[in-house]
Amino acid sequence: LDQEKMDILVLVMIIEDITQVILISILTPMMQSGGGMDGDKLIVLILSIAVFMVASFALGLKIIPRVIDWIYKRSNDETISLLCIGMVFVFALLANMVGLSVAIGAFLAGVMVGMSRPKHVVEHFVDPLKTLFMAMFFISVGMEVSVPNLAQNIPTIILFYGIFACCMFIAVNIGYWVGNGDSRSGWVSAMSMCTMGEFAFIISALALKSGVFDESFYSSVIGAAILSMVMLPLLVRSSDKSYNIVNKHCPKFLKRIFASLTRYRDLLYHGLAVVSYRSKERFNKGLTNSAFLIVLIAVIEIVFYFIYTPFSTWLSSNIGLTEHDWRMIILFVNIVVLLDPCRRLAKFLRLVVYITERGKNHINEITRRAEDTPKIYEYLSTLYIGAAMTVVIVILVPNGIEDYLHVVILLLVLMAAVTIQIYKLKKGVRKDKTEEPKKEEVLEGPEEESASEEDKDPSEKTSSE
Repeated sequence: LDQEKMDILVLVMIIEDITQVILISILTPMMQSGGGMDGDKLIVLILSIAVFMVASFALGLKIIPRVIDWIYKRSNDETISLLCIGMVFVFALLANMVGLSVAIGAFLAGVMVGMSRPKHVVEHFVDPLKTLFMAMFFISVGMEVSVPNLAQNIPTIILFYGIFACCMFIAVNIGYWVGNGDSRSGWVSAMSMCTMGEFAFIISALALKSGVFDESFYSSVIGAAILSMVMLPLLVRSSDKSYNIVNKHCPKFLKRIFASLTRYRDLLYHGLAVVSYRSKERFNKGLTNSAFLIVLIAVIEIVFYFIYTPFSTWLSSNIGLTEHDWRMIILFVNIVVLLDPCRRLAKFLRLVVYITERGKNHINEITRRAEDTPKIYEYLSTLYIGAAMTVVIVILVPNGIEDYLHVVILLLVLMAAVTIQIYKLKKGVRKDKTEEPKKEEVLEGPEEESASEEDKDPSEKTSSE
């Protein structure tokens, strides 16, 4: 791997650590309360974490680094190092008073110190302490592991390690593929990430002390972490060889599928390289909005899943009608609420198709190969696609309705939406004018093609000339 790819791997591990610090802050109060929390307490906990982190970062960006710099000019290395260490303890105490883990307070204090000028002085001062505390930490973890328990739980250890290694391997490979990386780099990088970090020890130790699981389970987790550390150098050393073997013996139909997916991915990236700056901005905003919409859709379905039974029972006993009738009404409301985010998600998919088509057309212009294919993005109806997505999601989420009449109706609606969309694509029927988006909405193809020369990239101008 080159330096850029290694920097990406380090960045991934940093993001993992940040995420696990937040997880510790959420899990610590839950485990102290007996392994569970009701919805109100969990919401209050998440809000307190958000408020504490936002306030800490706002304070850190504006005040604390300046204060540290001011004191550093008027003191020596030992004083400023003791000041920063004391600040770490203060923020750990504040986090504990809020009800969070001390780890998140110390982490935020470290971020603030990292934005100040004397950070290298502090790093040099705390390096011996870091080495001492790391030794104490790993020794204490090792002393809590029972060797007989490790021997008795070998199948569980192998199972835990297998699940972790497979999930990590698949996730890193998908990340590299989506990020326009080549398959060999993704394979080697995924192999080098298949190891558990020290946070596996910390979270397991917290769970053990809180009584969430017993020593046997704890020993299995620690054993899986130790096994991952032992296997890591073996996997890294054989990563290139294993890639060649898998690539050589991979079935041809899988290679064709991967090649087809990679071709569309390359067309998308090529399209992003030739479209105007405005379209790139819309793609970036659409990507962020799509992540938010996916979370929103999941939240909506979780809420409706939990309100079907109590809400239908309450409405039936207080207003009238049967529970079945109210469940059908709630199902209809679910469809109405879900339709708009699904339609917006379909609009971003239409943007992706448009950019992919632009990349394909640009490649055809370079190779002087003309194709009389219709512009697919002009015939994609966001309403029909969004409705089809809504119907599929509603069918998959349990609603407690015993008869399947609504499923049949929804399937008919789905078939109708898909049939109409296929008819539009085959016959070249343009979408209705009422579906044309506003200029401020996420991109539409015709608007991009009618952009002025000033909005186009230099590559587009060269092509047109």
